[in-house]
Formats: sequence, structure tokens, C-alpha cells
Amino acid sequence: MKASWFLIDTQDEITFDSTSISATAPFGQNINIGKSRRYGIETRVDLHPFKEVDLYGSYTWTEAYVRETDPTGTLVDGRSLGQIPSHRMTWGGAVRPLAWFGEPFDGFVFGVNGVFTGSQHPLTYESSTEAILANTGGAGHVIKSYTLWDIIASYQWREFEVYLKVNNFFDTKYYSESVSATVFPAAWGGATVLPAGDYAFVIPGEPREILFGFKWEFDAPFIGNEKSAGPPAA
Repeated sequence: MKASWFLIDTQDEITFDSTSISATAPFGQNINIGKSRRYGIETRVDLHPFKEVDLYGSYTWTEAYVRETDPTGTLVDGRSLGQIPSHRMTWGGAVRPLAWFGEPFDGFVFGVNGVFTGSQHPLTYESSTEAILANTGGAGHVIKSYTLWDIIASYQWREFEVYLKVNNFFDTKYYSESVSATVFPAAWGGATVLPAGDYAFVIPGEPREILFGFKWEFDAPFIGNEKSAGPPAA
């Protein structure tokens, strides 16, 4: 088992402020966070209960927030940084069910992997005004937690491997990114699809994905790696 603690202090970190719009900056602008801090713990455990079975699990807890606002006072001291979940867990395992038969049957592997991403605030949360947060609500405040499962079956024989992988096996519906933004008036060149106002925009997560592939690894001599012949020894 491994465990570690981390502390990261950053000065003048760049973040995007989508709420600072004007005729000269209609899409918002980048600003500097005076000081920000991230700290937390990371743990991981790897288990091998049987020769044919490998298991693992990890957990990360992170606290990230604004320590000191920017010179203009746009940010709020103590407010959490966006797109950083407080909790994240991974787990999984791989089984070689025919390993005890030896070659070539020990090349069959079946694996399952899971990822839990805890709730988090959306992008630019640290620069969103209370008015925008009140108007957007829901996705404008919190991205809900979600869990994804992947499975893989593969067979490897010497340098050859064939595999079938299914990402997001249960086809979980989720979104991993969100941003609160103000749509500026059409007179400033803004969008005409939506009326001017405050909105929370989300990016849907990847749906179920099925991958089939083949790999062939081989060693090839590196061209030009031969030692150059030097002058004969005296």
C-alpha cells in the first residue's frame, strides 16, 4: 500500500472569466488568481491474492480553493476552484483463468476497471458572480458525481496481442464539464440562437464505446546506432 500527502501553492494562476464581457472583450477574458492552493492525499493498494489474479484500488482527496483574489477583486477568497473533484476512486482487476495450463493458454486475460469521480464545481466557478450562480443553478453550481465501468478481454502470444475493450460498459449518461457563462447581446456580435443572459453549458460524457484491435510488438535495430570506427589504438 502507498500513501502520500501533497500541497501545491500557486501564484498568479491563470483562469478564464467568462462573466467579464464587454464590447472589447465579448467572450470574456483570462485573469490571474492572486494565490491558489491545492492539497490532499493519494493512496493506492495492489493485491495479488492468486497467481492468476491482480487487483488494485486508489483514492484521491483534494481540496482546492482561492487563497487571495485577483487585483480587481473579481474572485472570491475561499471559493473552490472549478473542475477539481474532492473525491476520486479507481479500482479494478485482471484474471488469467487459464494460466495454470501454461503456454499458450496463459495469454488469455479478462479485466474490469471502474472510476468514480465525485461531485465538483464547474469551470470558472471561482470567477462566477453570485447573480450568475443564482440564475444558472443546477449545473451552474455542481457537476454531479458519476461512475464508469470498462471491461477488456485480450489474448497475447509472444509479440502478438488481440483485444476487445468496452468503455463505459453500462452506457452511463453523465457530463464531466460545465461552465457558467453570459451570452452577450447580438449587437456585440453575440449568438442569435439564445437571447442574452446567463447560462450553464455542459459537455456530455462519452457514450459506450467498443474497441477491437491488434498489436504486434517487435524489436528492430536502430539505424545509425553502430559505433563509429575511431583511429587505431597507439
